[in-house]
Amino acid sequence: MDINPDSADNHFGLAIAYQRSVADKLAEKEFLNAIDIDPSHVDARLYLSLLYADMGELQKAAGQLRNILEIDPSHTGARELLERIERE
Repeated sequence: MDINPDSADNHFGLAIAYQRSVADKLAEKEFLNAIDIDPSHVDARLYLSLLYADMGELQKAAGQLRNILEIDPSHTGARELLERIERE
C-alpha cells in the first residue's frame, strides 16, 4: 500500500505520531507540510500551535491560532488558547 505524499491528512497523522513520541522537530515539519498542502487544515494548525506552546514558542503558537481564527472565526478552542497565550 502506497501512502499519498500529497495528502495533508497523511502528513497530519505522521505529525501526531512524531509528537506522541516526543520528536518535536519532526512533528513540526509534518504539521508544516500538511499546512503547505492544505493551508485551511485547521487541525494541523491547532496541533502545531499546541506543539509550539509546549516548546515555549508562544509567538509562533499565537500566529497559528490567529490563522485558524481567520479560517474559522467561530473556533472556540483556538480563541481560548490565544487568549491564554496573550495573558502570559
